[in-house]
Amino acid sequence: MASCHLQDFSTRLKQITIAHQPVEEKLRDVIRLCLTMYREKPAAFSFVVLNTPSFIPQLPADTVYPLDLIEQIMAAGQRKGIVRRGQPNLLAAIFLGCILRPIIVSQLAEPGALDLIHDDRHQQVILDAAGDTVFPSSLALFLAIAITYFYSRLFSSRQVLRWLLLLPAIYLAADYLENVSIVTMLLSFPTSLSTLAVIANTMFMIKNLSSAVAVMTTVIGLSAWLFQRTRKLSAA
Repeated sequence: MASCHLQDFSTRLKQITIAHQPVEEKLRDVIRLCLTMYREKPAAFSFVVLNTPSFIPQLPADTVYPLDLIEQIMAAGQRKGIVRRGQPNLLAAIFLGCILRPIIVSQLAEPGALDLIHDDRHQQVILDAAGDTVFPSSLALFLAIAITYFYSRLFSSRQVLRWLLLLPAIYLAADYLENVSIVTMLLSFPTSLSTLAVIANTMFMIKNLSSAVAVMTTVIGLSAWLFQRTRKLSAA
């Protein structure tokens, strides 16, 4: 029975692996699949996925394991420059762990404290947190490049540019500090880490504020650059 459930999970994962869609969407589909299968058959999913090492010796040699398929997605993402550097199997293990740990916590929590079976409002949090563990912050990189491009042409002083580049840097730092705080709280369950919860919430607000200001700064820079360029063309 364990082999049957594992094969079913791996088959559905393989369909995601070979699908013609962006790597980020594939990983999001992996998260959705895990949560969907857990909701459909919580006991079977928990036994098979969380306890796979205990019955590996009894499985056929050609068994395809979920982690192997996720590793393939990671490797494909690295080849395209989308997934951060690192050993693909390690990144796959970290990514899968970010999905499975909330499931474990929900099973150990008091009834109603964290319900992943009937309450789907937590799904977006898991999608964001698991994705952030393997994806570099492409938004921060884009904003830094855009701000550098526009404001280096608008101002001769590099001091202005250096101050503006702090915005995406603050966003990136706050983003990762928030993720580290969330993962630490999950790993420390059932111990209550109230200070860390405050830090995570603070980092969340700083991340949103800095990203909003950075986006506004980029839009202003683009507008000013277009205006300056239009004036030069008109004068010519």
